[in-house]
Amino acid sequence: MLTYKNIVENLDVGIAIVRNGKYLSNINIAFRDFLSLKYDVPDIKSLLTLIDSDTISLDKFKIFINFPENITSSYILNLNTGIVLGCNLKRLSIDDAETLDLLSIQDLTSQEVRIRQLTIESQQDELTGIANRRKFEYEFSRIYEFAQRTKITGALILLDLNNFKSINDRFGHSAGDRVLRQVGLALSPVVRNYEMVARVGGDEFAILISHSGEEAIERLIKQVPLALNAIKINPDDNSDLAETLEISMGYCVFPLKNASNKEVYEMADKIMYKNKFSSKNLTRA
Repeated sequence: MLTYKNIVENLDVGIAIVRNGKYLSNINIAFRDFLSLKYDVPDIKSLLTLIDSDTISLDKFKIFINFPENITSSYILNLNTGIVLGCNLKRLSIDDAETLDLLSIQDLTSQEVRIRQLTIESQQDELTGIANRRKFEYEFSRIYEFAQRTKITGALILLDLNNFKSINDRFGHSAGDRVLRQVGLALSPVVRNYEMVARVGGDEFAILISHSGEEAIERLIKQVPLALNAIKINPDDNSDLAETLEISMGYCVFPLKNASNKEVYEMADKIMYKNKFSSKNLTRA
């Protein structure tokens, strides 16, 4: 006959009853497996001595189990093995003689992996694999606020492909998509790990530079056209059909007094389009 105790013992969720905030009882198989326990333990203190500190951060686990009185406590425990556990501690009953709490542990690894993947996808341009406009706007706001506070110089470079429409018209949209991917690949190595290249529009890209002096910014600006010169717009390996990639750039060094990051973006954008229609390559705002 299937009993309540049998059901609890075989749940995928780790279950333990904590008496008086100290003693452990009714520990099921999943609870022991999650925490790599070979046998039952009588109390919290014994539990801490048995947990493999190479697998679980004891400091974090102590924060979880040393809970305040009379509240429900939830916690995400990241194991060094890559497993993510969702922990929940809920008071079941309390009287003058005894308190009973339910300590449950559940494997949330697949959910956490999916959440992380969705987060990456929401911030990544689907075509080029670099940051999208949403990610760019978040990082620009963060970096600009830091620059204003510390007076550390940064810069925003905006880049537009002048002849992108003609590329699509002559070679087709698949060739245009290939060019956009090549631009993303060519620009990414130009910046440092903590800086950013983003696609902010159809054929518009942004480079966000931080923690750099103006000389370093000037050197980077010279590197960008050189990096893009290697892109070949030639779908049939026929030199007679090849088209040179033409770009316009505009940039603005920040922070600027009494100017927001949106205003800095508008300055760089205006300069970029001014260069585009005046056949210039680059001017600084």
